[in-house]
Order: sequence, then structure tokens, then C-alpha cells
Amino acid sequence: MQAQGLADHVHLLGLRRDIPNVLVGFDLFVLPTHQEALGTSFIEAMASGLPVIWTTVDGVK
Repeated sequence: MQAQGLADHVHLLGLRRDIPNVLVGFDLFVLPTHQEALGTSFIEAMASGLPVIWTTVDGVK
């Protein structure tokens, strides 16, 4: 990421257990994925009032 100049703009957070606290800092929730069975992350993002963008796959239509 650093070679592409993204290190100051993209943060890979790994496993988190404080998602509501993390979502507060977002302006937008984007999850481009090839496979998503349930879409729980979208539900959490929408419940926090964020606009969401997704790819149409499996459980997320």
C-alpha cells in the first residue's frame, strides 16, 4: 500500500470487537466482495446510519 501512496488513507484494522466505535469514524461503508453469505456487516453499518455500497453477491442483493 505504501508504494501506491495509500498508507495515509487506508487502514487495515484486522479483527475488532468494538465495531460501533469504529463505524462512528466512517463517512461511508463500502464492502466490495466476491462472496458474502449473510451481510451482517451491512446490517451493522446501516444500523449506525451510514450509507452503504456493496457488490451484488450471494446473500447481499
